[in-house]
Amino acid sequence: MKRILWIPLMLLFLGQLANAQPKARIQLLGTHTAFAGVDIPIMVDIKEVKWVEVWCDVNADSALFYRDTTQPQGRYIFHPHKAEKVQLLIQTRVMQDTFGIGSLLLEVEPFPTPLIHINQRTDGQAIRRQDLTASTPLHVAANNPFLDNIPLLVESYYYSSSIQPEPILVEGGNLTPDILSMIRKVPIGQTITFSNAKVTTPDGAEHLISATYKVF
Repeated sequence: MKRILWIPLMLLFLGQLANAQPKARIQLLGTHTAFAGVDIPIMVDIKEVKWVEVWCDVNADSALFYRDTTQPQGRYIFHPHKAEKVQLLIQTRVMQDTFGIGSLLLEVEPFPTPLIHINQRTDGQAIRRQDLTASTPLHVAANNPFLDNIPLLVESYYYSSSIQPEPILVEGGNLTPDILSMIRKVPIGQTITFSNAKVTTPDGAEHLISATYKVF
């Protein structure tokens, strides 16, 4: 008798699940844009569904999607590998049946071209000599608040100035003692340039960036 009752009740339950709308709300947290190579926090709010077996149907070659165990229930990490359109299909399972409970189409963008930043100043701005000599290593960052904490390293750069027009290659991103000594000799009102600073962003793209500062 119990088994006979169980079957129609389960069918009724599955029917209610299939007709429930909306089934899930999917929201990017902290940003409106997904960037290639960057962990994007996502909230999956499933008010009509109380169980927690949720996953995302996404091509592993395009992106990763996994539960963020450091955050409350419903928080996930979406990590796109490349710039492309990605359809996130959120699914859950009851018994042997799989249900799509929400979807989100994302236009993943390339990681922005980073900029050289010294004491919050970028290319073409004036800067105090003491701020230049206090800045080691050479700091680069994406011009986007959400990406400020993404570590970016300079692999090499060229240094030149008004009194040292021939570019000098520097391996790594540090202002070496020799470079700092040259900076201290640049007269007020003259310029220094960091050129072709090589930076690889999280999406695997290589960038050559430059910045020129007027010393005051």
